[in-house]
Amino acid sequence: MIIRPFLAASLLAAAALPAAAQQGNYVSFGAGALVFDQVYVGNDTEVTGLPFVQGQYGDFFLQGLTLGWSFLRQDAYRLSLLGNFRLNSLESGDLDPRLDIEERKQTFEGGLGISMPLTERLLLDAHVLADLLDRHGGYEVGLRVSRPTLLGDFVLAPSLGLNLLSEDFTAYYYGLKPGEAGFAAGYEPGNVVVPQLGLSAFYPLTPRWTLTGLLGGRWLGSDIEDSPLVDSEWESTLFIGASYRLPL
Repeated sequence: MIIRPFLAASLLAAAALPAAAQQGNYVSFGAGALVFDQVYVGNDTEVTGLPFVQGQYGDFFLQGLTLGWSFLRQDAYRLSLLGNFRLNSLESGDLDPRLDIEERKQTFEGGLGISMPLTERLLLDAHVLADLLDRHGGYEVGLRVSRPTLLGDFVLAPSLGLNLLSEDFTAYYYGLKPGEAGFAAGYEPGNVVVPQLGLSAFYPLTPRWTLTGLLGGRWLGSDIEDSPLVDSEWESTLFIGASYRLPL
């Protein structure tokens, strides 16, 4: 099974509503349709159903695939400990039948995150995540600037971001060891900076029901595309769903 790395970022963006839209303790359950590109060879665009849960209780929160504890909060500034489920996985059956590779496994990461306003309208989210299970053995550093805007009942949040993927991370998910899959020299993309952009949209149907739409893409770059496992340098994600919110 392949689950794209951008999926986690998209779900995190889905939870990044303006503070006014998420006051108080709550839990939210939802589901929707996810359309995402596969950048690995032998794979095309896929459509799948996706359930999700998010919520907040005091200083603890769940956003998509990320758990957090905000140990320092001051007005709109928040510094948090993070735990992230990275559901990337890859095995030979997911790829072109001619490629016989070792399994790439899912993992759990830990790190720090900060959320703060840059201006009256711009929000900054940043994180550092490192592998706690020694699967990929690397790290990811991310920055994202978003601009939530109210248009009637709609909340729109365009965003721009950069992710730094360490050489151990890219070697595990996009590289090949020497001799693997018939490539004597193997392949390592090295450290890669990945630009990304997104648009989140939210529409309250009732005080508890909300429609959510997410559109995002990121450019993996030529170093990752040059891998024998990859046939595209651009990946995109579209998600449309609905959620039900319960105050706690």
